[in-house]
Amino acid sequence: MRKRRTKGSHSPQEHLTANEFRGYNRMKRKYNNKRIEIDGYTFDSKLEADFYLRLKPLVKAGKIKELKIHPRYLLQEGFSKNGKHFNPIYYVADFEVTYDDGVTVIYDTKGIRTEVYKIKKKLFEYKYPDRTIVEVDK
Repeated sequence: MRKRRTKGSHSPQEHLTANEFRGYNRMKRKYNNKRIEIDGYTFDSKLEADFYLRLKPLVKAGKIKELKIHPRYLLQEGFSKNGKHFNPIYYVADFEVTYDDGVTVIYDTKGIRTEVYKIKKKLFEYKYPDRTIVEVDK
């Protein structure tokens, strides 16, 4: 960790070097979630993994016709402006479940609803009016 004076400041501030930041970023997960791997899928939280384990028996029993894990939905196409390229924006859900009666439900396990999530959900609801996100809480 380096101490450095910032512009207009009289006291030194601590800053991580790039290598320290990379190491710190690998160790620390957002919101203290721990990644869990089940059946070759990596889930971002215990809540998400537990929900998957609740869906598995329904797939086996034939009540779920199709289960998609981490499906991506395009919210805005990529574009270029003034020589700069802007990447497309996607919403990645936790699960898309198509039940045996043909109804499709998008599930998203949520501990914290970030501002980015709220905006993406609103864009999703607008772009995909025939689909709805069901939030699964702890």
